[in-house]
Amino acid sequence: MTNIISIQPQVVYGHVGNSSAVFPMQRMGIEVLQLDTLQIAKVPRNDNDWTSYKSVESEIGSLIQGVDSVHELAHCGALISGYLDNIKQVEDLYLSVAMLKKRNHSALYVCHAAMYLSNNTQVISDNVKNAVINELVPIADVVVINKHELSVIRGREPHNQRDVIAACEQILELGARYVIVKDLDLLSSDTQATLMVTRRNSFKVEWPKFNFDTPLIGLGDLISAVFAASIVSGINPISAFSHTCNAAFGILKITEEHNSNELQTVAGQYEFVEPTYELPVIKIQHSTTH
Repeated sequence: MTNIISIQPQVVYGHVGNSSAVFPMQRMGIEVLQLDTLQIAKVPRNDNDWTSYKSVESEIGSLIQGVDSVHELAHCGALISGYLDNIKQVEDLYLSVAMLKKRNHSALYVCHAAMYLSNNTQVISDNVKNAVINELVPIADVVVINKHELSVIRGREPHNQRDVIAACEQILELGARYVIVKDLDLLSSDTQATLMVTRRNSFKVEWPKFNFDTPLIGLGDLISAVFAASIVSGINPISAFSHTCNAAFGILKITEEHNSNELQTVAGQYEFVEPTYELPVIKIQHSTTH
């Protein structure tokens, strides 16, 4: 069995970070090595929600070394990271990715560069943001971002599909194999799109816009997890992208039906194994060949 390491926050109530990522992967048959970067009572949507939380300052490196001491890193097919709270976590994560790839050359690093909410609210400090962009994005095999994070990484705001693809191609030039951009609403006024850009082609999946009372948080963590679990299970990247989008859409539909602002990953757990919907994957041919 191939394992996945998930280095993300944990909430007591709700589904974000490891609370959004771990269960879907387990439901897909993956053994998850869970490492929490911080613990917080509920999904943080404003400054008041951060009044009491516990952050892991310097334990990521030692915990990964502990896993390595029992020779389990060699059995890990991927490492996923999400929201990071401080510079030391970025530094430890960088070294942890290097250690994993030393033990398993084919292991993937999936970087969910969580820096902005879908409403463009910045959720990390500028120092951590710059460290994620300059240290983690360049070593990632898979980068998962929203349109605001794409703008910050590439230094310009995309205005159309061509701009988005061009910006993703610049990230690919740093070394990534796949860039997945979620929450794209600039391609249409009544739909949202998720885009995957590779070195040869781009693919997108569209669905009708949802109107939640407040921005949902945790979808990027879920997308990163389902895509990583699909890849390490031997599914080809295009089918993995399709499965991920179908599962994500199914969870959003169930969340809407429950009239909830928290992702309904438990209620919709069957979506991770056999999604209800089969949304079309649209291929977009690149104008240049890499």
